Formats: sequence, structure tokens, C-alpha cells
Amino acid sequence: MATESEHFCVLDREYPAGIMACAGCGRFWMIAGSDIRRWAFIALALHRRLNRYQLDIEFGKHATLREAVQAAAARAREAEAAATAKIRADWPRIQASKRAKWWRCVRPIILSRPCAYCGDPATAVDHIIPLSRGGAHRMSNLAPACMWCNTEKGNRTPEEWKAWRLRLGRSWPPSPRTEAA
Repeated sequence: MATESEHFCVLDREYPAGIMACAGCGRFWMIAGSDIRRWAFIALALHRRLNRYQLDIEFGKHATLREAVQAAAARAREAEAAATAKIRADWPRIQASKRAKWWRCVRPIILSRPCAYCGDPATAVDHIIPLSRGGAHRMSNLAPACMWCNTEKGNRTPEEWKAWRLRLGRSWPPSPRTEAA
């Protein structure tokens, strides 16, 4: 474990061919290819943090470097907790907004086709496997339907609806223009 008197190199001087130097001790370091900019950014951030900690110690805010680092870590945890709480509070609104945007885009596409059951112009979007039976709001589970077919189908699957209509002596596929509602 490092003590306060030990030196930590802060690479802030950049030389050609990926060589950097520490501002404190002057030691040279070789940084491989694309890591140069990343390491320079990290070094600058660490250098700024270290300066901030040293100022805190000088002004008596903290007695040691360890206390300054621990206080900074505690502030970071508090900020992260506050950000997480805000996201959790906003999450239902965000999800509702995403669903509304998706639906505004998808509904006209589905309704541009004729009714999947009788061929009349579609006026409603039908869930092929009803939501009450475990269906989902996915494109693969949505079909265009006229209001008549959508209402008569109810919470049945297409196969159950067909069997129900045939059991009642009605034709398949349905033709709502000739049947009474």
C-alpha cells in the first residue's frame, strides 16, 4: 500500500513516438500506439484530482490524502445514487413515451393493409394471440382488422374463432358486408 510520501507518476508531457514524461519526477514512459491520447486524458484528469486533494489538505478540509480521496469517493457515490434515483423516478414516463412513439409509427403501417380476416378496409389493429392469453405488442403478433372482425374475434385465437364460427354454422372466412352485426 502506498503512503502519502510516495510519488505517483502523472504523465502530462507528451513526446513523439508515444513517449510521455512525469511532471513530478521526470521519469519517461512508453505508451503503445492508440493508447497515447487515452493515457494523456487519464493523466490530466488524475493530475487535476491530485491538485484538488492537495488544496483540500492545505486548507484543512482533510488531514491526509487518504481522507481526501475517501471523501471524493463518497461524493461520487452520492451523485451516482441521486442520478440513479432520478432515472428510476422517470423510467415509467420514458417507457410510456417510447411505446407511444413506436405505436404512432407502427399503427399506420398496419392499417394500410386490408383486414386480415375478411378483406374489408382495416379500421383496427388486432392482436393475433390476444394480450389476455399471453400475446405481446410485437409486429409479429399484430394484424389489420376491420372493427367487425376485431369485435367478433374477441379474445380468441384465429383458430378458435374459426372453429367457433363453423360450430355456429357461419362461413369462413367471414364476410361482414353480408352478415348482421
